[in-house]
Amino acid sequence: MTMHDILFSATVDPTVLPPAHHNLFGQHGPRCGPCSGLGRVLRVSPFDKVRSTSRCECKGTGVDLAELMAQERTALYQRVADLESMITRLSEARWGGLGYPGYGGTLSRQSWMELVAWATVDGTPIANSGAEAIVMPNITIPANYQQDGRSLSLKSYGRISWTTGSPTMRFRLRWGGVGGNVLWDSGVMTCTSAAVTNALWSIPEIIVQTRTNGATGTLFAVGNCFIGSAAAPTVGSATNAPAIGVFGSAGDDTPAAVTCDLTADTALSLTGTWSAASASNTLTGHVHELESKN
Repeated sequence: MTMHDILFSATVDPTVLPPAHHNLFGQHGPRCGPCSGLGRVLRVSPFDKVRSTSRCECKGTGVDLAELMAQERTALYQRVADLESMITRLSEARWGGLGYPGYGGTLSRQSWMELVAWATVDGTPIANSGAEAIVMPNITIPANYQQDGRSLSLKSYGRISWTTGSPTMRFRLRWGGVGGNVLWDSGVMTCTSAAVTNALWSIPEIIVQTRTNGATGTLFAVGNCFIGSAAAPTVGSATNAPAIGVFGSAGDDTPAAVTCDLTADTALSLTGTWSAASASNTLTGHVHELESKN
């Protein structure tokens, strides 16, 4: 039985370990500093000059227990990395790099899904303007946060009103503010009802996936959007029907990856644009959340 087996066996009480002869030469593991591997230390009383020896904090083993555990941790992490590399090689050899069923070709990078940004107040209403404007406050994505394969999920909801016939609204998700790169575009969505007060609009999810990272990285986005109406849609009729669509970087045309600089702090911006300026055309954002999926 090795010293490691003695120290870390689940069936052994470390307070009653059998004493080692010594660990002067590191034969049992990293040598304990306070006792120099002897397992015992000399105590001298300053008053009566009585000398005695007592068991060291290493529990008499002469082994630096903290260092031994650190070495074991390092060896375990390396073993996990080696197994991961082996599985990936086997997967590539047998399935052409696609991974076997239930396995994506790599083990977890010890990340998790989490809500990384959110709004707790309404956005500034977009009213009496035909210019593109921010729906909800920008979310700053840190430099180099978007690594290969990392996906963000944006969800946004709010209310909309109009009395000018059938105006249009256009949502965009941009990388870098109002003038930034368009990642996702709803295209021109026609508000079909003649007049609506406080209908709901929703963007249930826009997925932004990192295809490549770096200063000329690429992001691919796709998602859906709904603009409600004053009344529930009538089956088989366009009357009061909500505007609905699934969109990418070019609206409902063929989506494509968009080249972006991912090496600098950058604003992720949801914008809205009315077809014309009218005080009766108003769009307000209520809920805005960004989740990191991995």
